[in-house]
Amino acid sequence: MTSAEEIINHFNNKAKLSEFLSQFLELKNRGNSHIAICPFHKEKTPSFTVSDDKGLYYCFGCGEGGNVFNFVSKYKNLTAKESLKFICDYVGIPMTENNSFAKDNNKKKIIEINKVINDFFKDSLSNNKIILQYLEDRKIKKSSIQKFSIGFCMSRIEPLKKYCEQYGYFAEDLLEVGILIKSSKDNSLFNRFGNRITFPIYNNLKEIIGFGGRTTNNSKIKYINSQENEIFKKGDGLYGMTQNLNNIKAENQVILVEGYLDVISLDSNEITTSVAALGTAVSENQILKLWNHLNTPIVCFDGDEAGRKAMKNLTGRVLKILKPGKSIKFINLPDNTDPDDYIKSFGKESFCRLLEGSIPLSEFIWEEIKNKHEIFTPENIALIDKDIKIICNKIEDRNVASEYYRFLKKKKNDFFRNVDNTNFYKKNDTTKLKNFNEIKDINEIILISILIFNSKIMLDSLEDIASLKFKDLKLQEKKEIIIKKIINSQDLKDFELTNHFLDYFSEQKKLFEKVKLDHFKDLNNNEKKELVKNILKNLQLPALIAERDLLKKEMIENIKNIDMPFLLKKYHKLNKEINSIKKREI
Repeated sequence: MTSAEEIINHFNNKAKLSEFLSQFLELKNRGNSHIAICPFHKEKTPSFTVSDDKGLYYCFGCGEGGNVFNFVSKYKNLTAKESLKFICDYVGIPMTENNSFAKDNNKKKIIEINKVINDFFKDSLSNNKIILQYLEDRKIKKSSIQKFSIGFCMSRIEPLKKYCEQYGYFAEDLLEVGILIKSSKDNSLFNRFGNRITFPIYNNLKEIIGFGGRTTNNSKIKYINSQENEIFKKGDGLYGMTQNLNNIKAENQVILVEGYLDVISLDSNEITTSVAALGTAVSENQILKLWNHLNTPIVCFDGDEAGRKAMKNLTGRVLKILKPGKSIKFINLPDNTDPDDYIKSFGKESFCRLLEGSIPLSEFIWEEIKNKHEIFTPENIALIDKDIKIICNKIEDRNVASEYYRFLKKKKNDFFRNVDNTNFYKKNDTTKLKNFNEIKDINEIILISILIFNSKIMLDSLEDIASLKFKDLKLQEKKEIIIKKIINSQDLKDFELTNHFLDYFSEQKKLFEKVKLDHFKDLNNNEKKELVKNILKNLQLPALIAERDLLKKEMIENIKNIDMPFLLKKYHKLNKEINSIKKREI
């Protein structure tokens, strides 16, 4: 650590001031703060107040106040250097020699420039009807625009330079904070956030330390952030915490979402307890910061491949630093849905029910372990035991690790106690499914299931699917209903069509869900398309065989036909395709 401010900020990120002061004082809870008898003057009634949110203390009796550094210096009568060393030892960080005066002045300058820049961005947005209309189309309320100080950065740099010059900041200052960038080709200057909606990022003192920006054109990079510097580290901050902190405390709830607009969209839907990581994977520091405010944050990432992968990666980082009483929960959104999509489709009340039914980390991990294995042979069951050990070894707190091992082993034992040894379905399930080897026309069922759960990726194959005649007349009828609905509902999203189909075919809902789980849940879109292509060939097999047999008959009856070389070539091609399909396993 190189400066007093950095050490104090690190302390506030990793520890609570009240827990630190409890070494020296007898603190009592009082609402959102703590009180104690002041150690700096004699009193009978407690007037010494501690705020964990601000990282500050104040005595209403004698007027003493400050941060952790001020307390240590006065209470223990230490020099500045000794006080910083004491704090570093408490949070487990090294302290290095450094003259931090110049750095502290530079940080103050960056914060002042950021405020001026943000005022310019807000003015630019208020005068840009196109971007205001874009936000209105996204159902972003004016109150949310004001609450989060949303702005807009135009591509031209001259208006920004001219505005900042009024406050004594010039191009070199804007280059220093990273708002302007110098081209490596011709040394010309351009705006880092040009043609982007801007989102100021605050620290816990409500100072702007950086910006996020979302593209308004077709840029391949949707979101960017300020460059990292002395005061801005992407892995430390949480967007929306400053604006939503009071609601988070009042409702005893915090929702971690993926991006800036997720936080703002939820706010526009009157859900005011969300925060977001700053465009990066969630870091340990951000998890610790969440835990400073709430023991069990709820994670609600998008229901796409990237969102599910991010949730899985997050579990690894959380497991490492789990402590007694600290954890996270998860919401699984429908496929290709973000929080805003869900609320628009199902309403705020439905989203709130998802929050109430969020999945504990331990249950989420068990489902991940279980779903890795399609068939529960003795060898795979042994792999589950191995997975449980690997997961528990990631947890540094041995007490928590021991409880996780006990929990996951019990989940495994309970699961297999309720499983049929032949087909691996629950014995007490009245809607028990057949073993798939016993189901006739499995290819037809898989094709119907993909149509139900991933209709949009099937558009290129709809004509081929429509031309097929299924052996199962009931499935043929379902196929025709589904294709007609897909063609007439191009504006609906995958998850909306899925919900419609599952309601419509409720009697076979479990079958279709099981087919998805066993055959294509973990496939990406290209792999699903390849699977469909192979299934179509399988289903076309009877027609190909009939065509080959008819061709063979024609060749035998017309042995002297002058087109025999052509017929032979066609026959061999059909035969090769038939043999290829027969060898393929779906």
